[in-house]
Amino acid sequence: MLRIAEPVPTYVAWTDLMGGGNLMRQSLVVLAEAIGALTEACIEATRDIAVELHPLNDGVFAVSQDRGAILRYLTRTLGILATTVVAAADQNEVRLVRATLAYGDALTISCALPTHTSSVLLGGPKSEAFHSEDDAAPFGVLVHSSAIAAGVPDAWRWYVDTPTELVIALGRYFAWARATNAYPEDRIEVHERRANDYFRISTPG
Repeated sequence: MLRIAEPVPTYVAWTDLMGGGNLMRQSLVVLAEAIGALTEACIEATRDIAVELHPLNDGVFAVSQDRGAILRYLTRTLGILATTVVAAADQNEVRLVRATLAYGDALTISCALPTHTSSVLLGGPKSEAFHSEDDAAPFGVLVHSSAIAAGVPDAWRWYVDTPTELVIALGRYFAWARATNAYPEDRIEVHERRANDYFRISTPG
């Protein structure tokens, strides 16, 4: 049975696995494990929170009409994933993620059959969140102008106190990435600069 919900003002968060294309070239199994870990973190973060998840390729959309709920979800998700970076013994196992948040009218199309149930998310905030990912910092949340207009501060952070251990772990990862040519130098510089800006880390020069 097909059901199309009425469009309602909704917060849409997108959490993206960075470097999915590179992982795919390395190994489909490695990519699958990374996507699985991301999805598990997102599911764990929804515990006792009114948030609905919509996985897509190498990321997960989360939707809620409650601003507080979606912000708590992002705090939990990034906090869970940050612990894996801090604990990584091998830099080759570090997986960077980034998130975005948008707001606007959205709806879901649901289809329920005896052997299958699925739903599709549609709406402007889904597109805005997805297409903003390139400007988000590693382990940062980019707040789209639509969410800012809805009351989310541009400078909102998912943490209260700067996660020092994560910042150190990210610095270690970027140094390793340069030394091993893990991916193009210009992209490493962009990612490191954005992370430093997001976590407000001063750099020499």
